[in-house]
Amino acid sequence: APTNYPKPAITLRIDEANIPAPDEAASLFADAATEAKPAKEPTLWERFAKSAEIGAEPFKNLTSKGRQDLFWKEREAARADLLAVGKDALKTSGSEAPESMDAVDAAMLLLRKKVLYKHQLDGNPKNAAERLERNGLLRKENPEAALYFARRGLYQMFIHKGLAADSVPFETRFSAWELGLDGGKEKSATYAQLKHDGTAFTGFRREYEDGSKRFEGVVANKGLTIVESPSDNVEMTTYVEVDQDGKVQIEKTSVIDLKTKHKVRESLRDTAQALLRMIEYKGDEAGTIKWIHTWNTKTGTQIYEDRDAKTRTTTTKDGKATVTPIGSESGAWTQHGSVKDVTAKDELGRTVKEKKFVLERLVQRDGTEINFITEHVMRIKKNGKTTGLEVRLADLHSAQTPREREDLSWKIAREIVDAFGWDDKDSRRSRPLHNYLFDTWKKDKRNKGMMMTVDNSGHLQLVYSYADGTKRIERLHYGSITPVYSSEKGKYNF
Repeated sequence: APTNYPKPAITLRIDEANIPAPDEAASLFADAATEAKPAKEPTLWERFAKSAEIGAEPFKNLTSKGRQDLFWKEREAARADLLAVGKDALKTSGSEAPESMDAVDAAMLLLRKKVLYKHQLDGNPKNAAERLERNGLLRKENPEAALYFARRGLYQMFIHKGLAADSVPFETRFSAWELGLDGGKEKSATYAQLKHDGTAFTGFRREYEDGSKRFEGVVANKGLTIVESPSDNVEMTTYVEVDQDGKVQIEKTSVIDLKTKHKVRESLRDTAQALLRMIEYKGDEAGTIKWIHTWNTKTGTQIYEDRDAKTRTTTTKDGKATVTPIGSESGAWTQHGSVKDVTAKDELGRTVKEKKFVLERLVQRDGTEINFITEHVMRIKKNGKTTGLEVRLADLHSAQTPREREDLSWKIAREIVDAFGWDDKDSRRSRPLHNYLFDTWKKDKRNKGMMMTVDNSGHLQLVYSYADGTKRIERLHYGSITPVYSSEKGKYNF
């Protein structure tokens, strides 16, 4: 039996009940009866024998109402008999016998645990063989207790057969032990029927010690699970359809906030359509969508719609990605790039792997194409022809230390030279450009921004943006320079 409280996506089923098979229970009952002392009331064995006989072929040839009435009658009689046997077993062992059936069962479980602990046995038996072995030990040391658990097993069989014969009225509440859910954290399980989207599902509504609840119901090839978790403040509803082999074909899940009753999440898995979809809501009364993430499990294509950013990102199996605007800006531009694995530091300083979108190309509505060829350099095309370069200088403009400016100036200069494919032997092109970039003004209260463009002829233009809205434009180009001898390299630099 489960030992944890129900959480979303954890499935607990009634077929996990820890009850003996019919032939095993009958054998246990017969063995225990021969060794146990008879009960005080002479009719006790006869009444239980009648209940066991009915349990072998329960509720035959009865109407639905008749089956339910008989179930109630026989259940009460069997509980009374089991209570009497349990009390006798506790008194024989020198323990105080409680009055309620649930309390007696709890005391009997503790008594059996003490007996088995002497033989270094603990926990629930893993199979029928272990259960028989343990009951053999119990019969030797406490025949009355063995009789109780044998009859308890037959009673549990009676309950399950009543359920299978549709003889249990809806809203009948069972204690966890009656269904064989020993060792779990269930307080009770109620046989119930619940309608969902017009379909009636029959199953159990379980209540747990922490206040959580779980309903599991089925009809034909459909299943419904509803988990209410106060600790997580959510209620999760999952609907499934399976094929004849029991494989899930459709699975729909929705999550609502218990306090506001507003939907916060939704998911769909459709095997036939090779589709997975998750929707995150803002949790408001209007049911506003925050984002939608869709997968095609055959092609590997994923589509992510960010309703706040008003973008749609499509990623293919090979890592290629496109980003387009949605809403009023739809069609205004398209970003092309790739999704790559990168390493980063989390909040605790640990190195973690992340997925990062690397922008490679931007196409605008008018056909202008911006290719992001390096970290700082973009190539601009219009009508298929290159018009020049744009160079991003934000990090250089913000750099404060000489070392930072030195490294960035070299990096940007070489990116520009490489973009044009110029000969840069002995840094003849990158060195003067590095010197110029190193001497640009730093970002301060007056200088707010800096941007560079380079036309197809290699002429450069630097634009400073000032705080008062004015700009300063500097134009420069390569010209004749005097060679300078480098003693370090033993040759000329330009």
